[in-house]
Amino acid sequence: MRGIFALVSLTIGALISAPAVAQQPARADAPPAFQPEPFWPKPLPENWILGQVAGIATAPNGNIWVLHRPASLLDDEKGATKNPPEYKCCKAAPPVLEFDADGNLLRHWGGPGAGYEWVKNEHGIHVDRDGNVWVGGNNDGDQILQFTPDGKFIRQIGKDDGSKGSNSNTRLGRPAHMFTDDAANEIYVAGGYGNRRVIVFDMKTGAYKRRAPTALRRTTTSRRPTRRARSRRNSSPVRCTACACRTTGSSMCATAPTTVSRCSARTAAS
Repeated sequence: MRGIFALVSLTIGALISAPAVAQQPARADAPPAFQPEPFWPKPLPENWILGQVAGIATAPNGNIWVLHRPASLLDDEKGATKNPPEYKCCKAAPPVLEFDADGNLLRHWGGPGAGYEWVKNEHGIHVDRDGNVWVGGNNDGDQILQFTPDGKFIRQIGKDDGSKGSNSNTRLGRPAHMFTDDAANEIYVAGGYGNRRVIVFDMKTGAYKRRAPTALRRTTTSRRPTRRARSRRNSSPVRCTACACRTTGSSMCATAPTTVSRCSARTAAS
């Protein structure tokens, strides 16, 4: 808190000491200006705090959805959950929270429940046209889960069936993020940290539809040269001829008389 007050004081001081600048009308093509909001969101109830924030999404109605990782909190950050409590603060907030634009908490839910398995490591949140919330995880075996705004489970996209690789139509491979094409009723999923593709499902049924080709592997033209290739490229013809001469005999030096002495010397030395 002292750090925040110090930062505010420095900012105010800079504004006071700065020379006056004439106000100019904003240009329509001016880039957007961003500034931090240190008091957003407003204090959470029940001594809740957030762990690692793994996703933020804006709903069609303008509300902000936040996905965080409760398990990322350290022991001394959740002392109020100990029995007996070690500290007055704090507890992990539920994984999914909805705020209005002013930072007021509206809804919260998430975690294991009936009919589905919660993800092991929260990663990515998206809100579709109907206000339904999609939550992902990027741990091995994690999938995509769809919920109503109130947290009622709707469906799961993908399944941990043991299949591996970018050719699987069921296992997502540690998905990184998702986005819905509401007009086409499709959801695009970035195959993730374990796959190299974008896979498309029907957002109403969860059925597989198609996938983008696996990312192209680097070819020899784009691959970083090996040590031997760099040596051949950077060596002078005299050096290469001398080395070849040492390996195959002095007959190869007939076309390069200047290398005969070097070749002979190396051959004698070897």
